Amino acid sequence: MTGLQQSLHDLKLHITTDKRIWSASAFVCIVFFVWFVTGAWREPEPEPPEKYVRIKVEEEKVNVMIKDFNKDLREAEEERKFLKDYLTRVTEQVKVEKEEIDWHVDVLVNKLNDMTERIDGIALKVGASAVETAELENRLKQQKAARSKKKAVDRSTL
Repeated sequence: MTGLQQSLHDLKLHITTDKRIWSASAFVCIVFFVWFVTGAWREPEPEPPEKYVRIKVEEEKVNVMIKDFNKDLREAEEERKFLKDYLTRVTEQVKVEKEEIDWHVDVLVNKLNDMTERIDGIALKVGASAVETAELENRLKQQKAARSKKKAVDRSTL
C-alpha cells in the first residue's frame, strides 16, 4: 500500500470506530435540522409605510413667520456688511503696521552693519597694536631676565 492509501484506510477506520466523531457529527446534524425546522432563513418583516398627516396652517401665522424671517435676513446682511468693512479696515491697518515694522527692521539692520564695520576696523587696529605691544613686553621681559642672570653671575664671581 502507498502512503496515501494507508492514510485513507486509517481515516476510514477512525471514523467507523471512534465514538467522539459519531457524537460530534450527530450534534452537527441535529443543529442543522433544528435550524431548518425553525425557519432561521426567514426574511425580516418589512417596515410599515409612513403615514402622512395634513397640517392645517393659518395664513396669519405664516405671514408673521415670513416677516420675521425676512427681518432676520436683513439683520444678518447688515451684520455681514459691518464685519466685512471691519475686516478690510483691520487688513489695511495690519499692512501699514507691517510696512512700518519692516522699515524699523531695515534701519536697525543698517545700524548694526555700520556698527559691526566700525568694531571690525577698531579690532583690526587694536589687534595689530596689541600684538606689537605684546611682542615689546616679551622682549623687555627677556632683556630683564638676561640682565638679572648677568648680575647674578657677576656677583658670584666677585
